[in-house]
Amino acid sequence: MKSKTWPYLSSDIKRKPRGFWQDDRTIAVIREYIDNRLTEEEATQKLLVAKGDVIWYANVERKKGGQ
Repeated sequence: MKSKTWPYLSSDIKRKPRGFWQDDRTIAVIREYIDNRLTEEEATQKLLVAKGDVIWYANVERKKGGQ
């Protein structure tokens, strides 16, 4: 999902498309959260996602990355 329509900066989108969570930019923010460079709240605000989404996808990323 490398287009200009990536919903990273769109607060009016309630549900992110599936490709959003596999996008390198999203994963970079999730990795910052995993590495304790962002709090859950900061990552949630940066990605404009629902509360709990960051923790969920951080766990997915940890399992995928072997951490």
